[in-house]
Amino acid sequence: MSAGLDMERFLVADVGSTTTKVTLFAREGEGWRYRRSEAPTTVEKPHEDVCICLRNALAALEEASGLRLRSEGRPVLPLFATSSAGGGLAMVVTGLVADLTAETADRAALGAGAIVLDTLAMNDGRTPYRKIEDLRRLRPDMVLLAGGFDADAITGPVYLAELLVEAGLRPKLSPNAQLPVVYAGNVNAREQVERVLGERYRFMPVENIRPDAGTENMPPARQAIHDLFMNHVMSQAPGYDRLQEWVAAPIIPTPAAFGVLLASAAARLERSILAVDIGGATTDVFSAREGEVFRTVSANLGLSYSIRNVAELAGVAAIDRLYRPGCEGRETWNIIGNKALNPTRLAADPGEMRVEWGTAVIAVRAAVEHHHRVLREEPEPIAPQERDIVALLRLPRRREEKPARPLAALAEGCDMLIGSGGIMSHSPRPAAAMMLIDALQPTKDIELAVDRAFLFPHLGVLASVNPDLALELFDKLALVRLGRVRAPGGRNAVRVAGREVGAGEVAAMADGDGEVGLVVDNRPRPVETGAAELVAGNEYRPDVRPADTVREAVVSEGPLEMRRELAIPGEVLVRPGDRVEPETVIARSERQFLRPFFLDVASALARGGAEAAGHPPSDEDVAEWLTVKPGDEIDVGDVLARRPRRLLGDKRFRSNVAGRVERLLPGGVLVVRERPEAAREYTSVPAAKELGIEPGELAHWLRVEPGQEVERGQWLVAVGDPTKLRVSRSPVRGRVNRVDEAFGMVIIEPLLEEVLVRAWLPGEVSEVSDRGAVVTGAGRSFSGSWGLGGERWGRLTGQEPGPGLVAVRAFADAELLARCEAAGCAGLICAGLDLADAIGLSPAFTLVMTGRYGDRDFTPAIGEALAQAEGGLVLLSGTTQLRVGVVRPRVILPG
Repeated sequence: MSAGLDMERFLVADVGSTTTKVTLFAREGEGWRYRRSEAPTTVEKPHEDVCICLRNALAALEEASGLRLRSEGRPVLPLFATSSAGGGLAMVVTGLVADLTAETADRAALGAGAIVLDTLAMNDGRTPYRKIEDLRRLRPDMVLLAGGFDADAITGPVYLAELLVEAGLRPKLSPNAQLPVVYAGNVNAREQVERVLGERYRFMPVENIRPDAGTENMPPARQAIHDLFMNHVMSQAPGYDRLQEWVAAPIIPTPAAFGVLLASAAARLERSILAVDIGGATTDVFSAREGEVFRTVSANLGLSYSIRNVAELAGVAAIDRLYRPGCEGRETWNIIGNKALNPTRLAADPGEMRVEWGTAVIAVRAAVEHHHRVLREEPEPIAPQERDIVALLRLPRRREEKPARPLAALAEGCDMLIGSGGIMSHSPRPAAAMMLIDALQPTKDIELAVDRAFLFPHLGVLASVNPDLALELFDKLALVRLGRVRAPGGRNAVRVAGREVGAGEVAAMADGDGEVGLVVDNRPRPVETGAAELVAGNEYRPDVRPADTVREAVVSEGPLEMRRELAIPGEVLVRPGDRVEPETVIARSERQFLRPFFLDVASALARGGAEAAGHPPSDEDVAEWLTVKPGDEIDVGDVLARRPRRLLGDKRFRSNVAGRVERLLPGGVLVVRERPEAAREYTSVPAAKELGIEPGELAHWLRVEPGQEVERGQWLVAVGDPTKLRVSRSPVRGRVNRVDEAFGMVIIEPLLEEVLVRAWLPGEVSEVSDRGAVVTGAGRSFSGSWGLGGERWGRLTGQEPGPGLVAVRAFADAELLARCEAAGCAGLICAGLDLADAIGLSPAFTLVMTGRYGDRDFTPAIGEALAQAEGGLVLLSGTTQLRVGVVRPRVILPG
C-alpha cells in the first residue's frame, strides 16, 4: 500500500488511552532521524474526537521541527497509526459459581488483555439489587457471560442475562451502540440468553469455557474477545472514521503492531526473540521465531495502576532484597502505594527508582511464567480430587495447580531478550540489563536489548506495508543493543577476558558489543538478590515534571447538587421543595429478583422413535396439550401438560418448581417464574439439635457460609461419612445471614430486598424521577486521594473517637484504626497512613485519606477547613476507583 508514497518523510501516530504520540521519521543522508510530540488523547467530553489530539500533536511537532505537516487540518505527509484509545479493553465478567465458572471466565478475560471491572457470580455475596447497582456504575467495552456446565439446567445463565438487562449496561465509548456480549456458558441456554438480551446487546456465542466440572476451554472465548475488540470496540472511538480517511494503511491495535514488527525481525535476524513490554497496568510478553509471533497479556501486572498487585503477589521483602537490602518494608509499601495513587508520577529519588526496578523484575518474571503456561495450554483438564464429601455435595473442586516453571527455564529457547516500556527504555542501560537478567536468570549466552522510546509499535504498522523500511529503522533507530549475558553457574570463580569474576559475583565488561557489553553473571541459580553492581555509581534521578508533583488539594465552597436515585424504579417519598436531612429516605424499593425456569414440555412428552431422535412435537401440539396458561400459579407436582394416548393412558408432565407461568417459547419450552418466598422474617434452623451434636461442633460440619444463597431443601449441615450422612436442610429459599455457634443454629434471611436511598446531603429537593430525586444544598467540599467505605455522616471531632463521630487525625496508625473500629465511629479523616496498615483493611467506618501514604500533616487549606468545622456535620464517601473513570473519596462540610 506504500507504493507511490513519498517515504522520505512520514508520520506514525499512536492514539493511546491517555496520550497520543506522533513521530516524524525523516531520511537524512544515509541515515534516519526522528522527532516526537505528544498531546492528551481526546476521546472523552468535551472533545470526543481522536482527530483533535492528533492535530494538537502535529501542531507541536511543526513548531519543534520547523516543517509544515498540516494542510486544512489534515496531515500532508503519509500517516500510519496504531490505537489503544479508550483506556484498553474494559470488561464485565459473569459466572454461576465464584470459584468455578466465574473464576475461569475471569482468567479468560485477563488472558485476552482485558481490564476486568467486575466479576459477577450467583454466590458472590451480593444481593441481586446490589449487583445491578454496581453494574450501573460501569461502562465496559464488552461482557463475557459464562456459567453452567453443558449438561446443567439453563436457569442460571438466563438469570444473569436478566441482571445485565436490568442494569442497562452501555458501552464505554458509544453509549447508544450495542454492547457486545461474548456468551461462553451452557450451550443449551444460548437461545434463551440471546432472547433475554434482545437488540440492545450484540450477541456472540462461543464454546463453553467450562463444559463440565473437569474441563476448561478458554481459547474460543479469548479469540472472540480479541476479534470483537479489533473489529467492533476500537472503531467506536469518537472520530475514528475520520482518522481512517487520513491514514495510508489500516489502523491496527498497538500491541498487534508490536507483534508484527517482532515477527518480521525474528525472520530477518534468524533469531528466537522473547520480548517483554511492561506498562502501567499490564505486561505483554511476545515469543517470536521463524516469522511467527505469540503474545500473552498479564493483566494486573504493571508499574503504576497495578503496582500494588505486583507487590502483594511477591511481598515487599522480595522487592527490597533485589536492590534495597536492609530497607524498611513499611517505607517500600508507601512508595508503591503512592505510585498507584498517582500513576503518571516519576520516581523522585534513587530509593524510589530502586523500588520500581525491583517491582519490574517481579512483574516481568510473573508475566513470562504466565506466557509459558499459556504456550502449553490446550482445552485444559482439571484433575479431580478423591471422591470425598466435597465431591459428593457438588461443591467446587480445587483446580490442581501446575508446578511453577523453574526460573532457569524462563529464557529457554530464545537467543535475544528485549525489554520495552518506560522502565526499560528510560532507565540507565546497565539498569535495563540488570532487570532483564534478574527477572529471567538465563543460563546460557543470550543477547540483551531494549526498545528505544517505544518505537516498536510505530514500526510494526509500517511493517504491514513496507517491511524492508520497517526493519531498516528497527536496526538503525529502535533497537538498542545492550550486550550479552553469560552465566557460568556460580560454583567457582571464572576468568573472562583477562578478568576474574568470583562465585556469586556479577561483572560487566566493555567489549564493543552493545552499550553495556558482556555481563558475566556468576551467581548460582536461582538468585534472590539483584545484580546491583551493574548500576553502582550510575543512579537515576529524573527531572520532576509539573504533573508529577502532589497537587495542592482545593477546598471548594458554594452550591452543591446530588442525584440520589435507586438503580431501578421504585417508590419515591419526596416532592420538589421538600427539605431533607442526611437520614431522610428519598426512595425505596422492595423486591425479590425471581429466577426463570425453563421446562422442556415437548421433549418430555415425545413418544420416542422419530420424535425422541430429534423431531419433537410441534409448538401447536404442545399448546394444545397444556393444562395451564400464562398467569397461572402452579405448585411442585402440578400437571402442566397432558398428551392423550390410546392404549397406555395420558402421558403427563408435572412441574418441578412452584411459581407463575409466563409464556410458551418456540420449541415447546414453558417459562415459569419462581414463586416469591412468603417469609419476611428470619428463619432459625436448629441444626445442632436436629442432628444431635454439640453447638460447638457445628462449624466443622457446615456446608454453607454467611452470604450464600440457599434453596429450599438444600443441605446446611451434613454429619458423618459419605456412606451414612445425617443432614439438616433449609426449610426456605433465602440467604445465610449468620451461624450462631453458641446455640448451634443457622439463621436464614429472606431474599426480599428492601433498598433505601437517603438524601445524605442536607438541603432541598429540586426535582424527582421514578428512581429518586435531585437534592441541592451548599457547603465546602474537597476530594481525598484514597479511601474505604460508603457514604456516612457524623459530627466532626479532633478529640477521642466515639460512637457516630467522624474523627480527624493528621496520621492514622494501626492503633488509631483499631480504636475507631472499637468506638463505633462513623468515619475517620487523615492526611496519611502507612499502606502496610491498610492492606486487607475492611473497617465498619468510612476512611478518607487526603494526602499520600506516609504523610503526617494536612495541607494548610484542608487543615483550616477541618479546624473550622469542629463539632459540625461532615459527610464522607470513601469510594475510590483509579482506572476507567477515576473516582476519588469526597468530604463535604455542609453549611
